[in-house]
Amino acid sequence: MNAWPRSGLGLCSCNPSYRLLRNQTVTKATEKTMKAALIHAHPELGGQIEINEVDKPQVKAGEVLVRIQATAVNRGEIGPRKAHRSGEPRPCGVEFSGEVVAVGEGVSLASGLAVMGHCVSGANAQFLAVDQRLVMPKPAHWSWHEAAAFPNVYMTTHDAMVTNGQVSTGDVLLINAASSGVGMAAAQIARALGVRCIIGSSRSSQKLADLAGLGFTHLVDLSQDKLPERIQTIAPDHGVDLLLDSVGGGAITEHMQAMAIKGRWVQIGRLGGMGGEINLDDLALKRLQLIGVTFRTRSMAERIACFQAMARDLGPLLGQAQMRPLVHRVFEFDQISEAQAHMLTNQHIGKIVIQVA
Repeated sequence: MNAWPRSGLGLCSCNPSYRLLRNQTVTKATEKTMKAALIHAHPELGGQIEINEVDKPQVKAGEVLVRIQATAVNRGEIGPRKAHRSGEPRPCGVEFSGEVVAVGEGVSLASGLAVMGHCVSGANAQFLAVDQRLVMPKPAHWSWHEAAAFPNVYMTTHDAMVTNGQVSTGDVLLINAASSGVGMAAAQIARALGVRCIIGSSRSSQKLADLAGLGFTHLVDLSQDKLPERIQTIAPDHGVDLLLDSVGGGAITEHMQAMAIKGRWVQIGRLGGMGGEINLDDLALKRLQLIGVTFRTRSMAERIACFQAMARDLGPLLGQAQMRPLVHRVFEFDQISEAQAHMLTNQHIGKIVIQVA
């Protein structure tokens, strides 16, 4: 759906139309070429990001060609980058904002439209050819940076909370890792949808202080409070109807204790580790639904369906003042590695954005 071949090794060096000027960082691209960030394999250090000159993509039927203004960093990109220890260079970047500059056959969008969108890979480039169903109009009152911070995290959150979690206005909603991109997107979406009880939790008192006014009705400081006890003060004799879990790992027991009967537990991320014990008796007695979500095992058709559902439900809400991505910091195009390193310090609140244009 974009300019990069979908073979297992990414760019094919035997195909002249995708041949790279290997190991060469460039400062200027011609009309037929562009600058793109590529992950070069390294057997010891893992994938290393370089800015290379590559052929500009050609738009196909059903696609739009976007001149990229900005992209954003996502934690899910870092692991695969580190794991790239052999093979051909790979493109990177999954969300973007920019301007449509060309359209393929059958496309209903017009050139000149400001858009934001999602792709499997390749957004960290000056141009991207992408299926028109994976872009949506950029709100006029948003900056390019804000628009680049929207598509991936809000699609992920919408899929977890609305499509899979079936959130309702009467739910007691718990969002852990509340200062993460998913956490803040979930609070904004929940408030816009009218959810009355929106609880955010974190182990950082400073981050919780910074979250005041962003949509949460209650904030739980896990450095001071026990989660099950705090939930009982917020929702006496009830518990959590919907948990958006980006922590996993060692928090499983406390989350299980905090859940309400017939609660829905949507597992999104594993910041606290991959493993942990689940008491199956508690799972059965509370009649819980444990739901896993990821985009790594979804087909292109499924990705498009997720994006379209998000655009349908959230598009009309983007004019609301509370529905606006929070940008933590902007890095230059050649600082993508530094941007990913900064994400791993866990100091950010909001999205880390890359300025491309």
